[in-house]
Amino acid sequence: MLAKSIGLSILVGTVAVSLVFDKSAEAAVISGQLFNTGVDATGAVLPFSGASDPHYTVVENDNQQAATYFNGAYLPNNSGSAWIWQTGTGQPGGVTRTFRTMFNLSGYDHTSAAISGR
Repeated sequence: MLAKSIGLSILVGTVAVSLVFDKSAEAAVISGQLFNTGVDATGAVLPFSGASDPHYTVVENDNQQAATYFNGAYLPNNSGSAWIWQTGTGQPGGVTRTFRTMFNLSGYDHTSAAISGR
């Protein structure tokens, strides 16, 4: 059986993501593979600016791990997510970055997958 993987590219900011798909006429939720930005493997917010986000990479930075970053002009981090950037210092500024997370849909009908977030 051929394994199917789908990449999710996120352009900016904090995102809450869930993946729901239809398998045998019943909706199912894939868990343990999708994470908010700026959290560890348990979903706890990483503690400081510059912490490596284990779930997101920066496409324009050769897919290096994203880092937590906060700017006082942004909405504050919350108990479930934190802002990420290419570096913990917010540099380089004034550029667009694409953040990527990956998950595996092996054993599921990937043609009926739907992602929602905010």
